[in-house]
Amino acid sequence: MAPGNQFDPALEEDEGAGKIPIAFGISLAPPVAGALIALLGVGFSAWLATKIVVPAYEENQALKEEIAQKEEEKRKQGDIQKKIEQAELNLASAREQQSGILGLFTDESNLSTLLLDINRQVSARNPDLSPTAVQARLAERGCPAFVRQNYRDVNDRVKGFFARAKLNKFEPVVLAEDARDRNPMNPITDEGYELIQDSSLGPEANGMLKRAVYRVEMQGNFDQTRLFLIQLEQLQPLTIVKDFQSEIEPRSILVNSQGALPGCQPETTLTTSFTLQALLPLTLDELAAQAASEEGEEGEGEEDAEE
Repeated sequence: MAPGNQFDPALEEDEGAGKIPIAFGISLAPPVAGALIALLGVGFSAWLATKIVVPAYEENQALKEEIAQKEEEKRKQGDIQKKIEQAELNLASAREQQSGILGLFTDESNLSTLLLDINRQVSARNPDLSPTAVQARLAERGCPAFVRQNYRDVNDRVKGFFARAKLNKFEPVVLAEDARDRNPMNPITDEGYELIQDSSLGPEANGMLKRAVYRVEMQGNFDQTRLFLIQLEQLQPLTIVKDFQSEIEPRSILVNSQGALPGCQPETTLTTSFTLQALLPLTLDELAAQAASEEGEEGEGEEDAEE
């Protein structure tokens, strides 16, 4: 036993080792302290993740989405630009085609010379009927001498030994709204043209074309008539031939004591009549007026439906 007033180091060490820290009434034994420190570490990590890591991650994702969106917009803009360029090419091609198609149709300036053009085509079919040319053609046909020597008298008696092409009639048909022979589906313009609305030229032509109508009659032999019709197709105005009729005119026959003169007969004359339609595209003013009229009718229809 040590005296009461003596210091024993071993005893002091045992007493110090036996003391355990206490916080908030909880004894912080080594296992508890370790668990608490671990819990604090987890909490700090969670706080760090919430305050720094998660916002940084979300910001990064937002930046990625924005970049992807910008790239998509850029791609779409490129596609739009390509579509615009293609549309411009298509428009230029359509305008070129439209110009070529409209060039096939006539206009009012061409209509004013249509009679002159047709009369010129008819006259161009006539042969040379000078005395020298007539004698050569009669000899070619094997006509006897009395026919050649008396050609003028023979020509008068048969009312023309060689057929001459001529235009008998070229009458414009001016239709009125109350005309009996007009198509009620096609309105008449102020100029007397027929506005095509009956799909007679296809539904695409409705409201886009108008036509002027003429009654034509000509005379000539078969070759003259055929060549005239071929030339008519080649005129600048786009025309349509309808109600075509061709009749053979009666002719005289030259005879002698042995009968009809072989190869030496007056030429057969045909009288041909038809209706000629010249097609004209509507002018820009007419198209604009027609569009305004259609919009007005649609507006009235909507108002009636609301009532």
